Amino acid sequence: MRIYLIFARFKVLSGAERLILSLARELRRRGFEPVLVCHTMHPSARQIAEASGIRVVAAGARSIVSAIAT
Repeated sequence: MRIYLIFARFKVLSGAERLILSLARELRRRGFEPVLVCHTMHPSARQIAEASGIRVVAAGARSIVSAIAT
């Protein structure tokens, strides 16, 4: 089952970003397919997420809904 975790701006890993990434890792460990969706994502955070096998969708200026529809 795919689960979208939506967060507007994924900056350098701080409190909320660490929590979301930790949740995504745990969901993946339990057999789900977490997808991090945001407008912008710091390159180091993207690298950590993708190294953990978590898909990242950075919508940029597009709406988040249209970004996950593709």
